[in-house]
Amino acid sequence: MPQAPDPRRVLVYTHNSIGLGHAVRTMAVIDGMRALLPGTDFLVLSGGSAPSIFLGEGIETIKLPGVRHALDAPGQPFRPRYLRSLDRDAVFAWRGRLIRECLEAFAPDVVMIEHALAGLRGEAASLLAGARRLDPSGHVLVHLSRGIYRDKPMLLAPAAEYPGLPPGTAVTALYDAFYVLEDRAAADVNREFFGDAAELEPRINYLGRIAARNVEELNGDKRVAELCLSRPLILLSLGRHGRILELHACLLAALGRLPAALVGEALVVLDPYLSREQAAAVQALPSAARVRFTPFVPCLEEIMAAAAVVVCRAGYNSINELLVTGKPALVIPEGHPSREQERRAGILSERQVAVLSEQACLDGDPAAVLADLLARPVCPGTVRFDRFAVGRRIVADLRRLAGET
Repeated sequence: MPQAPDPRRVLVYTHNSIGLGHAVRTMAVIDGMRALLPGTDFLVLSGGSAPSIFLGEGIETIKLPGVRHALDAPGQPFRPRYLRSLDRDAVFAWRGRLIRECLEAFAPDVVMIEHALAGLRGEAASLLAGARRLDPSGHVLVHLSRGIYRDKPMLLAPAAEYPGLPPGTAVTALYDAFYVLEDRAAADVNREFFGDAAELEPRINYLGRIAARNVEELNGDKRVAELCLSRPLILLSLGRHGRILELHACLLAALGRLPAALVGEALVVLDPYLSREQAAAVQALPSAARVRFTPFVPCLEEIMAAAAVVVCRAGYNSINELLVTGKPALVIPEGHPSREQERRAGILSERQVAVLSEQACLDGDPAAVLADLLARPVCPGTVRFDRFAVGRRIVADLRRLAGET
């Protein structure tokens, strides 16, 4: 039986309202797929502030006006990221129009939606309305997720508010496949988020964790070589949520209490979404006088590989990069009601990491923890994540689904 034709065009939506992890993860999936689809065009719709993550890899990208999820504000509202003169609803309406225009102009064979099933506040409803499960001439619709979520049930707006969909549409029913970039033992998406829906079970695929690169692919990026001038190097990358100023003050002061020969140099990577005021306050700390600061660089795993010890959060990408590089780390999960970051931190071995809550770090003595981590032997990373195996599985399913139309 002849193989079904490969998709000509794949449209990928990733909202990026919180950080850059969604973009890095999505690019790894695309990289795994395009190895088997040399004739396929990919178009990414992203609200992230670093479209270079895709453009630098030769992937055409439409930058949606930015919104941010204010996790530290009461009610955790969405707000415009940069366009302060527009209200939130105007920005979301604009994003929705751009998504519809891209769908019409690009006419994809496949649409991949990452994370939010209908986009932020239903803004990607037009992508759902064009699915072949509603319209036989429509596109294949698939979903990408990291597995462990912060919110239930992942739908960020009532289904009745999704424009273009028939009233009462079950959003999950429109998807041909769900790809979970996690092991089922760590995150059972159907049980936790879909209500153990029997009809969805055959469409949910657990592909395991994914990373942009493995140790053997780290090639000494020039930017990293310029940043990592001394040994040992302590890398701090703490994002922008939670008690950022207090944590930096506590940790940098702790490093200052350790012998200089043991610590070497501290390098702080400033989150790209950290406000200017917050960044300036961190850099003005008395304990930061001998610390080097750098803006975010997308090759953070390269710096991790060069570091003696890493201090970081427990986001999906950070945990995977620690597993790949094998570096000792002090992991300080962000505090969310769902405890998603604590769950991820539990994946790591106690031989590699120490895990402290924000409060425990501020109340305790992180200097002793850091000294212990610096004394541990460096173990090269032995974990590999195969983005090409992920790509092969998704491409095989897309070919099968194309043959069913």
